[in-house]
Amino acid sequence: KVGQFNEATFSNYKQQLIAYQDDFIFKMNELGSKGLKLIKEAGLKVTDFIYKRSGPAGFLEKLTKLERHGIYAFELSKRFKNLENWYSNSTAPEMKTAIDALMLNGLQDIKTNVLALYEKNFKIALTAYFMQENLNLVAIIRETKQLIEEYKTLNNVVPISEFNIKVYEIIKYSPVPFIYAILGEKFIHYLVDEFQDTSRMQWENLYPLIDNALASGNFNLAVGDGKQS
Repeated sequence: KVGQFNEATFSNYKQQLIAYQDDFIFKMNELGSKGLKLIKEAGLKVTDFIYKRSGPAGFLEKLTKLERHGIYAFELSKRFKNLENWYSNSTAPEMKTAIDALMLNGLQDIKTNVLALYEKNFKIALTAYFMQENLNLVAIIRETKQLIEEYKTLNNVVPISEFNIKVYEIIKYSPVPFIYAILGEKFIHYLVDEFQDTSRMQWENLYPLIDNALASGNFNLAVGDGKQS
């Protein structure tokens, strides 16, 4: 709960959220670097592969450059995921052979690992990113909540947002609703306007008074818009 957070809790949460992001980024950076290293050791370049830097080999370069601030915009390359052959029909036969051999000697494993890592950890890292972005706002909400509680205590007031809940709690557990004694004989006619916007809890709070008024032969009226209800 927000109200139970303290500075130490916020600090711990922030470190955990950063850790989720950094773990994903580090592993993607590492896999991208390993892929580029294999390509270089085979005497090839990224531009030797299909679609060049916009293709599957080029995606490995993007993995090496992934940083924390870029997680929100990170997308898995469809070409990297779906292309079985990393060369085009017009690629020279000897180049096709070299690329096929490279896929068998480690590049296919790297592709498999990237896809598995994305499937398992990307949503976690992305969620952690957005949670971290909003963590300071949560801290402000906590401080605001504390100030409101202090104001309520010092001034002996209850916000309208809490009033219905407090009334409901009194009525719910009273054999003869306490609200009868307070208002039941003081007000005998009731008009409920904008009835379509009345919540279930508000109705439960009003019902004992209206029921008591009707039982005494008094006039009650609910006005609402059926199209909005």
